[in-house]
Amino acid sequence: VAERFKGLLNVYHFDCFIRICGDSPILDCRLIDHALNIYKNGDYDLVTNIYPRSFPKGQSVEILDAKTFLNGYARFDSEEDFEHVTKYFYKNKSRYKIFNFESKENCSDVQLSIDTLEDMTGFEKIVSVMQRPHWDYSWEEIVEIRNKLIKRY
Repeated sequence: VAERFKGLLNVYHFDCFIRICGDSPILDCRLIDHALNIYKNGDYDLVTNIYPRSFPKGQSVEILDAKTFLNGYARFDSEEDFEHVTKYFYKNKSRYKIFNFESKENCSDVQLSIDTLEDMTGFEKIVSVMQRPHWDYSWEEIVEIRNKLIKRY
């Protein structure tokens, strides 16, 4: 995965990139906007909401400076580094300026990503009761829907 990011950065010369996972279909886009605002107005190599995690799984956002990534990529030394794109930077946090933004309430145990059949079933239940397009819901509203559904079953 990291090699694909490297290839894109070598072709398009972006200043930074936003990493979100495909297993997060109901990601609150306001989290991306918030992270981007922090990145633009700060001096950070990496802006994240997963280090440490306080948002639900499936609401993860990472913005990484492109030069930082390319320089770090040259030092990647494990399969995990190449597979997970940002793991190297967390493992070597003393070398980098990492900013983590946190939710007011710790929801790190809430599962909103889709990794299993059970997760998919939960996702289908959440989406089936939504009255508006999913992107109109904040992550807090999605968690509230999830919690009401759990109590019902």
